[in-house]
Amino acid sequence: MDRDGTMALHHSMMALIDTVTHANDDVKPPAATLPRADAQPVPAPLPARPVDYMADN
Repeated sequence: MDRDGTMALHHSMMALIDTVTHANDDVKPPAATLPRADAQPVPAPLPARPVDYMADN
């Protein structure tokens, strides 16, 4: 393949990659997945307390 053919193939492949990479750029996620303005941070779970197995005896 000559240089012009190689460069044409290169440019067409780069255009294809660019098209696939940016295909969903204009797609917005559903509103339910967007953080609300009044959303509070989720508190961290409390650490589990050790179980005292001898407490009942």
